[in-house]
Amino acid sequence: MPPERARYDGPVIDMHVHLQSGDAPELGTWSHRPNDYLRATRNIHLRAACALAMAPRANREETGRRNDWVLSLSRRPKSPFLPFCSVHPLDGAFALREIDRVARLGARGLKLHPNTQQFDVADPRVRSIVERATENGLPVLFDAYSPFDPAQPGNSCSWPCRSLLPV
Repeated sequence: MPPERARYDGPVIDMHVHLQSGDAPELGTWSHRPNDYLRATRNIHLRAACALAMAPRANREETGRRNDWVLSLSRRPKSPFLPFCSVHPLDGAFALREIDRVARLGARGLKLHPNTQQFDVADPRVRSIVERATENGLPVLFDAYSPFDPAQPGNSCSWPCRSLLPV
């Protein structure tokens, strides 16, 4: 038998929280609304939770609605939620303006998901998105899980990512 280990009792930062909003369907067999999440985590030292939006392609209204909802979570009293907004990298000028808008409104990061949003991280338009996020001081979280393209995480190295990192 493995030796008994002490239970970790320090601060927790949850970097990947998809919460249900409005009439969204449940995730799995349980409700995952903000208050449900907070109840489920009340016995740990939750310091912060990155609440994530996921922007659809070519739907400005829905992208704005999802981003506004995630931003609103951070305005709750004593909220642990850090708003990580989203744009679709192939939405061109709209995506760039949306990054500027959500940064002004308090976004703490940007979430992109190549598999779900169906874009290739090596696409030059993705670089424009990352550059704009960087200009606004927003870290970019790439959810790189892709069972359909195992090379996807490596593709982003085809452009000089290092030039986007602050010195």
